Amino acid sequence: MVVFGIQHFIYVDFVITLIQPWIPGRAFWTYFTGVALIAAGTAIVLERTARLAATLLGVMVFLFFLLVHIPQVAANPGDPHQWTYLTQAFTFSGIAFAVAASMPEPDSWQRSPLARLPLALLGRWLVAIGLLVLGSRQLLRDVPFVLKLVPAWYPGQSFWALLAGALLVATGAGLAVKRERVPAMLLGLVLLLFLLAFHVPSLATNPRAGDWGAACKDSILCGGAFVLAGARRSKEPPA
Repeated sequence: MVVFGIQHFIYVDFVITLIQPWIPGRAFWTYFTGVALIAAGTAIVLERTARLAATLLGVMVFLFFLLVHIPQVAANPGDPHQWTYLTQAFTFSGIAFAVAASMPEPDSWQRSPLARLPLALLGRWLVAIGLLVLGSRQLLRDVPFVLKLVPAWYPGQSFWALLAGALLVATGAGLAVKRERVPAMLLGLVLLLFLLAFHVPSLATNPRAGDWGAACKDSILCGGAFVLAGARRSKEPPA
């Protein structure tokens, strides 16, 4: 999220085009959301007002889903990229709520109107629906599109694409029936392997031309999977 926020300042002209023309102050919102993404990511890492930051982040990303990605899909219904971005935004908002639910509740939180949000429930169902859609599309329709994201030199190209799709579906289904720990952990490990074996070397050797957006999205899904895998366990009472 921090890197996404920094990109708002690097690619201002492009980000502005994603904001609907009827929304006033498009340049302001570009910079504002960039600052908000950086602030939220930093607060979560430092665990300073992290519950509030993650909750507001979830609300903001869900607004991206409504105000940016739905109009993009409506304008380009045949573009698989736009459907993927739409579902990713929906899923990322759920991950933010899940992160918020995993954070401790300070006393000041109880006085906040946001404290009434059912964060764990919101996060669970947003992520479950998002992962089921992402995984189903990956397995049933978008395999050729997904294979383009996996470099040709990567061993077992089709296997990894299909495994990731299967784990996305399994984690989404697991969340729906509260049996997500094992598939979420496996999904996180597969994504972590892909990050370390592909994204990190690619960005390190060619940072200017590297696909930072794809790396950030895989990082968010990876981290979200690990948060979901550990969330229920961390709340279990000691034996």
